[in-house]
Amino acid sequence: MTDSVPESTSPSASQWVVQSVPPEWQPPQGLIAAAAANAGGSVIDIDPAWVDDPDGYVPPGAVRGLFPVDEQGQLIREYRRNTAHTPPRDDFRNLYVDNEVPLMVLGDDPEGTVRAYLMNTVTSQVEGTEVEWIWVADIPGHQVAGKPIENDQVAVTRVALGIPFAMSVRPPERDREVLAGTFTIIWAGLDEPERRVRLWLDLGESLEWAVEQFPTRMHEV
Repeated sequence: MTDSVPESTSPSASQWVVQSVPPEWQPPQGLIAAAAANAGGSVIDIDPAWVDDPDGYVPPGAVRGLFPVDEQGQLIREYRRNTAHTPPRDDFRNLYVDNEVPLMVLGDDPEGTVRAYLMNTVTSQVEGTEVEWIWVADIPGHQVAGKPIENDQVAVTRVALGIPFAMSVRPPERDREVLAGTFTIIWAGLDEPERRVRLWLDLGESLEWAVEQFPTRMHEV
């Protein structure tokens, strides 16, 4: 599976290992056509175990490698293997970047909590849907609200967490789909005996858009 390289998909330069292509190797017609359409660029090799549509969201781990293309749209006989390529899997590493307060609210198993929230949201819409992998696509955004207490301190009462994500789902008797957008979790009543939680799954929406909704949504919960 091949396509041109989106900037968000292409791994960092340090992850490429250059390999020569045997002289007898003949590229498939699809690769030749993709190269002609991307003169001066590259054509990436995408693992079909991850995604079916190379024009949709492609996690960095799904990129097996790339073929450079010269200015005439011809393949350079060189293959750059992506050392970060893996079999399909969850990736929650971005969840832990600059995210101390929301991580405290997520509990002892942040990854399990986010996965359960996402799975429950998807399966509640289409019963029997299987989630194959979840990718936290970027560093989440968060916002905290509170109320003043004694000694000039503030008690945290509400927390909003927006998670840019992609996930592969397989509804019953349907083809696999890759959903992408921002998943928002809002907790309220953190200073009360029982806290409240509400979830939003905004497909196709950016983190910036979701953050703009935080103030209104935090007071809806």
